[in-house]
Amino acid sequence: MSEVTNINDFVRPHLRESLDKVRPEMVALKPEEYVPITVEPLAVATTIRGALPRIMAIRVELEALSGFDIHQLDNLDLYVRALMQAHTIHLGASAPPEHFPELVTEATTLRVQFLSDATALANRGLLDGSKLDTVKGPVGYRNVASDLLMIANMLRGNWATVGSKTAVTEAELDRAEIVGDQLVNDIGVRNVAPAVVAAVALERQQTFTLAVNAYDHVRRGVGYVRWDHGDADEIAPSLYSGRRKKGSETKAASEVEPANTKSEAAPTVAAPAATPVAAKPGVGLPGADPFLH
Repeated sequence: MSEVTNINDFVRPHLRESLDKVRPEMVALKPEEYVPITVEPLAVATTIRGALPRIMAIRVELEALSGFDIHQLDNLDLYVRALMQAHTIHLGASAPPEHFPELVTEATTLRVQFLSDATALANRGLLDGSKLDTVKGPVGYRNVASDLLMIANMLRGNWATVGSKTAVTEAELDRAEIVGDQLVNDIGVRNVAPAVVAAVALERQQTFTLAVNAYDHVRRGVGYVRWDHGDADEIAPSLYSGRRKKGSETKAASEVEPANTKSEAAPTVAAPAATPVAAKPGVGLPGADPFLH
C-alpha cells in the first residue's frame, strides 16, 4: 500500500484521537476566521509544547484573571496534538510514494521480458498468440501495469506446458503480480491526490487556527499577569519570533491578532488605576488587561 493510504498506521494513536476530538470545533470555524499558515506548523507545535509547562505553572493566576477563558489553556495541548496529526497527514498526502519511479522501472522491465518470452512461445504454438494482440503498449503507467498482469496470468495459466521452455521463473511471476498490483494502486492514489490534498490541507488549516488562536489568548493573559515581572516572553514566546523589524514594536502582518470573538477584541475604554505608582498600564496600552471591555 502507499504512503497516502497507510499514513495513519505510522502516527501515534493519541494524535489521531486528538484530531477526531476537535473536529466539531474545526467544522464550526468559518473560512474568514482561518489564520494564515505563515509559520511551519511543527515549529508552532514545538514552541507551544515547550511553553506549556511554564504556562501551567501560573495557571491559578490566569484562571483568576477576569475574562480569561481557562478552557483555551486546558485545551491547548489537545489543539497542538491535533495540529501535529493533521500536518503529518498533509505531508503524506502531498508527496507521491517515493518508490513510484522504481516501481515503474521494474514493471516496465518485467513487461519487456515477459512479452518477449510469451511471443516466442506463441510463435511455437505453445501459447494462444491472439491474446497478445490485446497488449496495450509500453506508453502509460496503466498500460504497463495492465500488460504485465495479463501476460503473467497468461504464462501462469499455461505453466504446465511452458514452464520448462521459458526463461521466466515462477518467482518472477510472483514478483510481477506484486509489482503490477502495487503499480495499479499507486496510480489510483496519484489520480485522487488533488482531492485528498485539498481535504487534508483544510484540516491542517483548521487545526492551525485552533492552536494559534488558543495560544494567542493564553499569551495575552500571560502578558498581563506577568507584566510586573517582565518575563512574559520567556514564559510564552511569540510564534513569530524573528519576524519583527529590529527596534520596532509593530507586529508583522502574520502576527496580527486574528479577529475571533468579541470577548477577545482589543479594549477601547480607559480604566485608570487607583494608585498611579503601582498601576497596571491603561487599557489599550502594552501590559493592559486584554480581557476588559
